[in-house]
Amino acid sequence: MDPFESRKSDELSAILALADHHTFTAAAKVLERHPSVLSKRISSLEIRLGVRLVERTTRAVRFTDVGARFVENIRAAARLIQEAQS
Repeated sequence: MDPFESRKSDELSAILALADHHTFTAAAKVLERHPSVLSKRISSLEIRLGVRLVERTTRAVRFTDVGARFVENIRAAARLIQEAQS
């Protein structure tokens, strides 16, 4: 399993953008994607991991406990990657 495969990287970018910007619309704007693309990427990530990361309603997006821990782990990994590149 290649963690740097582009589809997987796009899923991780989507979940981090959603965590930072709190809505699919705002996250999609930052990533220059359509909100439906972000939703599909996060759904794909949830299916691949076998766990629900985000609770979606028409009015709000809320990270599950597992989702919040996952985002923190991905943030830590991103910091390590940035350090390695420095």
